[in-house]
Amino acid sequence: MGGRRKYDIFSGVRKDASVYIGLSGTLWKLSSLAALQVIPSVLYGPGISCVLMLCDSMLADVCDVDELEHDARREAMFGAIYGWFTKVGLTVAPALSGLLLVCTGFEVRFGADQPDGTVFLMRILAVVVPASGMVVATLLMCGYKLNAARMAEVKAALEKKHSSL
Repeated sequence: MGGRRKYDIFSGVRKDASVYIGLSGTLWKLSSLAALQVIPSVLYGPGISCVLMLCDSMLADVCDVDELEHDARREAMFGAIYGWFTKVGLTVAPALSGLLLVCTGFEVRFGADQPDGTVFLMRILAVVVPASGMVVATLLMCGYKLNAARMAEVKAALEKKHSSL
């Protein structure tokens, strides 16, 4: 199965999970069953696992194409770049979260009695920011040309090249 098809499948899983996460994430606030806050984590886990596996699969495909084009195995370089961007994302995300929280008008000193509209803005951002990220990721994936047919060609060419060595 090509990377693009895998992305489409996993993206659908992630979108479905996002709907359930959104619903279950607010249920515990609306009822006396605070234990319902565990549900988003349970639903989110498989979705994020699929995304992480997909990234590794796509990285392997890119490494194969790179070997075919440049006659060198450079997995370490691609792995380092992938790891660096992952770490940058994990570093920047909390800072941006704090900035967005400040933009909503949230004040720690008010505790649960936040100014009017603050909680509403927080909920809007909790939907808009991830949805925007998903749209951007989907648009970027439109340029990903390594489908199953292309990867079959690449693998055949690599096997032919390796057998002649």
